[in-house]
Amino acid sequence: MIAMPSVDNGPRGAGALGLEWDGRGSLHVGAPGRSIVGLAFDFGGTLDADGLSWRDRFRSLWRAREPGVPQERIDAAIDCGDRAVLEHPRARQLRLADMVEAHVRAQARVLGADSQSAHAVAEKFWLDAKGALESRRSLLARLAECVRLAVVSNGCGNTRVLLAEHGLADFFEVVVDSTEAGVWKPDGKVFAPVLRAFACMPGALAAVGDRIDRDVAAARSAGVAAILVSPQPPSDWSAGVDAWVSSVAALDPEAAAQ
Repeated sequence: MIAMPSVDNGPRGAGALGLEWDGRGSLHVGAPGRSIVGLAFDFGGTLDADGLSWRDRFRSLWRAREPGVPQERIDAAIDCGDRAVLEHPRARQLRLADMVEAHVRAQARVLGADSQSAHAVAEKFWLDAKGALESRRSLLARLAECVRLAVVSNGCGNTRVLLAEHGLADFFEVVVDSTEAGVWKPDGKVFAPVLRAFACMPGALAAVGDRIDRDVAAARSAGVAAILVSPQPPSDWSAGVDAWVSSVAALDPEAAAQ
């Protein structure tokens, strides 16, 4: 088998532990390695970033703009933004820029931030997420040649809209948006539509996500393998992480073969 790099020395500078592609283009995850036929990607913090949640990114942006604001207040503002998006009258039709704008507008009200700061935060967040999503196309095309692909997201009903907007929809056979499905991670039942569509046992599916408390917990509940996307390896593998990658690019079968 061709092992993925164990530290940040891969051909694209991406680190990985606990997964490998063999010479036949088959993916194996965990120890002992499970043979994986499908990958179920999280959206926010995974496809649109490399292991950084929306909360993490909003925190960083507001700290830069409003350095004197306590983190508790920033977190309260982000919670308000989450509710504003979920309760938006057109939540299921929101494109990325509109979704981010609604989120930041609600945040700014809580923080008492001016329109200039709000615009700067929203624009930076949107441009970074847009760039990350558009950069996934070639990788997803290569992955789709080897495994079946799905998205499983705690979304507000617009996950398909976001995928289509960035030219990614055709790579995924199944899209599960929690608002549409009525089940949310960490509930493992969120993977049921993917398992049915792929006609596979849970052990042959791997969830790819950035949150141990949601993505990994849901995978563990469902008996699905868990691949954590995070800048650093997990400090506690007993939480149910089967493999770690520092970026989505570390899943690339082409990079592993070089």
